[in-house]
Amino acid sequence: MLTRNFDKLLKVLEIVLENEGCFLTSNYMITDTYIGKRSNIYRAAHTIKEMKEKMKDSEFFSDVSKSQKIFLKSYVDSYFLN
Repeated sequence: MLTRNFDKLLKVLEIVLENEGCFLTSNYMITDTYIGKRSNIYRAAHTIKEMKEKMKDSEFFSDVSKSQKIFLKSYVDSYFLN
């Protein structure tokens, strides 16, 4: 979890976007040129174990844009399924 403090979250987003980064969650993807939102919000995981289980589910990738799907699959493959 990043933060629940809205001011801190906006500051982090500002830094990420100024450096041409990508802010990616299971429901949102924000870059300096793209904002994507899952059509049906996915319930957030509360533990690493729960997150890994959710990301193995094919439904996790079902209602996101093509760009989000590419980023999410890359992230999952790199960090969670090894």
